[in-house]
Amino acid sequence: MTKEEMKFGTNNIQSIYLSSLSLVFLVAFISYYAQFQGLVSSSGIEPVARIFPHAFPKIHIFLEKIWKGEDMVIGIDSLCECFTIVGVVLSCIGASGIVHHGLLISIITILYHFLVTLGGTFYSFQWDILLIETGFLTSLCYAPWLRLKCQANDNVSNIGSWPLQFLLFKLMFMSGVVKIQAECPTWINLTALEYHFATQCLPNPFAWYAHQLHPFLLRLSVAITLLIEICAAFLVLSPFNTAKKIGASLQILLMVMIFMTGNYNYFNLLTIILCLPCLREESGNEEYQGTKWLKQKKVLIESFTCCGLLLWAFVDMFDIEILNGKQRYSQSEDIGFHINIKLDSNYASEIKCNEMINRVVPITIWCSFAFLCCTGFVEIWKGKRKLLLTVIHLSVSAGCLGYTALPFMFLTPQLGKMTLIPIQTFTFNLWQSYRISSSYGLFRQMTGVGHLSTSRANNDEVWGWGNMPPSIVERPEIILEGLFTTNKNVTEWRELNFRWKPGNLTKMPMQLAPYQPRLDWQMWFAALGSYQNNPWFVHLVHKLLQGCDPVINLLDEPQLASESTRLVKIRANLYNYDFTRFDSSWNQGIPGTRILDKKRTKENSHLWWTRVKLREYLPPLERSNPSVSTFLSQVGYDTTTCSSASSRCNASQSSILIIFCSSIIFIRENGLVWFPIFWLLLYYNFSRFRKKKACKEKDE
Repeated sequence: MTKEEMKFGTNNIQSIYLSSLSLVFLVAFISYYAQFQGLVSSSGIEPVARIFPHAFPKIHIFLEKIWKGEDMVIGIDSLCECFTIVGVVLSCIGASGIVHHGLLISIITILYHFLVTLGGTFYSFQWDILLIETGFLTSLCYAPWLRLKCQANDNVSNIGSWPLQFLLFKLMFMSGVVKIQAECPTWINLTALEYHFATQCLPNPFAWYAHQLHPFLLRLSVAITLLIEICAAFLVLSPFNTAKKIGASLQILLMVMIFMTGNYNYFNLLTIILCLPCLREESGNEEYQGTKWLKQKKVLIESFTCCGLLLWAFVDMFDIEILNGKQRYSQSEDIGFHINIKLDSNYASEIKCNEMINRVVPITIWCSFAFLCCTGFVEIWKGKRKLLLTVIHLSVSAGCLGYTALPFMFLTPQLGKMTLIPIQTFTFNLWQSYRISSSYGLFRQMTGVGHLSTSRANNDEVWGWGNMPPSIVERPEIILEGLFTTNKNVTEWRELNFRWKPGNLTKMPMQLAPYQPRLDWQMWFAALGSYQNNPWFVHLVHKLLQGCDPVINLLDEPQLASESTRLVKIRANLYNYDFTRFDSSWNQGIPGTRILDKKRTKENSHLWWTRVKLREYLPPLERSNPSVSTFLSQVGYDTTTCSSASSRCNASQSSILIIFCSSIIFIRENGLVWFPIFWLLLYYNFSRFRKKKACKEKDE
């Protein structure tokens, strides 16, 4: 393999990007498949048959003509599971690099959109929408349509990368500015990370250690995060190659740090993949190939310029204060000299933030259109591709970029009144309903922020680090408790164990990304509200009391799954959780924290969490409670369905449907869905071996 082939050229980047995106789709489909029975099957917590008539009314009417009664439920379950299996197979084909055709990416995207729409509450997250939008833009603008996959001798266009770069900019810029727009005190005061690691949905082991860091390091990290999300996001839209690489590298660095300290399924990986088109070698750099010194000089100038702009932005956005004297955060300890960092007052309000957005966003959108058009005109002038193909590609990419930019109209009231892009906005609601163009705003408000009691709040001795209120973490967490009956008819109350979410105080947080356990994740949201606003939670309790195996398998209860014990009643209590902490001066000043002894005694050597009971979340419910059945019926849940998939197949009156359903069950029971993944790994390793052998023969 030549040195030119080893470089991250446009061909190489496009191939890596398409394979990586297919791999993310594969992870998403596998995650859906693994949890389908317990979450969204007819025996699950939120059945797809309940959502189908509203989500796809025309398709539902068509299927009603084919299937009726019980066959309709069986058919919808089998259809969704079949689509998931097809998605796994097609994603494997794309990830292996056999086919990268735009039609393949389109089919994968449509299948996942169909499944996510029917997933209801458990599939309404921004990363699901981001994956669909990325797949849509990739299929139309970046994937090849004239060949099955990227070829080494293709004249690959740079036009199609612009909508993806703009999507990356939209994701990061919106995620940054909404934190300031929300006027959340934790973001304004840069104390968000003093809560985030313990209050995120599913922490991992490194989150516990990150939670112990010095407050100044955590606040500096928040400042760097805002700088990368807001300021560095503009670099990915730069017409200069080095600036794009610096901007993309900073986004990748941020995603790696988030991945190391939390479980956000495939979101971090997908964002890193969106950065790949920014790392390509521009086709317009041939003039520098002959003069290495000129090329290096250009790279140095661009690098110093980008670093200078980011440094200026950091100094302009944040204030560094030097605090002297006694800062009371650990009784009356004199800490002497230390440094604190704050967001500048010019950026710390929604009004001023909106003024900045109104000035910057229109210019950015129009410049993106201009850079896209310039890229197209340069390719037409150089004649690398056919004129008609270039014009079509340019038109499609411009249209996609326009619709990708439409959500900016809702970022501020003033932007909604402006004509930002030359596209009629009345069709935006139609496009948004298909998740083709969406708004993003990750971590807008920090949850789990505790407050001092009235008696302590009036005490001048209680201060956090840097003359700020102490960072008291109060993470709400629902704990389910069951009254069990064993074979000896002895009953007892005990906690029900989930596989991933916090519960047992001695259970270490686990690393599980890119897999996302949807039930454990959704329990975090349920704790922020009430069971009346989360009817699926009552349905979960009802399914557990019924002894519904697909739902029980979502929990970590082997005895309950083996039917050696039986649930009689279930209740739920709400607790406030917090990480235990090292014995440090800044941790000692936080009221109510559990400080671990330096000697690490047996009692606290494996203690990861501490908790305080707040109140009852759900009163005790017993099996066959008529009030529960009435409540669930009113919100559209079928309280009678709980059977195995194989028995549902036998209940069908249609022989064709029985064969179809039985085939799906046969694939699941024999684990045949994993066969395409095994074949993917085999093909990938065989391809690498063949390439190495060809390179060795060429060198000889």
